Amino acid sequence: MQNILIVGAGNGGYALLKLMEQADYLQVTAIVDINEEAPGIIYAKEHKIPTYSDWKPLLSGNIQIIIDVTGKKEVFQELLANRPATAVVIPGEIANLIVTLLEEKDDYIQIIDRKK
Repeated sequence: MQNILIVGAGNGGYALLKLMEQADYLQVTAIVDINEEAPGIIYAKEHKIPTYSDWKPLLSGNIQIIIDVTGKKEVFQELLANRPATAVVIPGEIANLIVTLLEEKDDYIQIIDRKK
């Protein structure tokens, strides 16, 4: 099981959170945003996923993947500098690509299921 921290709970973080929940081998341990009204924060609270306004205290935990969807280069640089040695930081551009690919995969599966 890979533990994931999502930093940024706007539309991108929200989409990622929903997709990550579907994977049995991934566990979103927390989602972070300074905006308590961000869509990802609201969704996480509804699904009992821990939410925070600051990511710094969370880096000491057992996190393997940190996904930065804030869109702020300075946040990404801080995450890189402070991450645990065993964690990888994925920038928002790559995260958005992952979301697009997973959504396309789901679309194709639905098309195939309808043709059966």
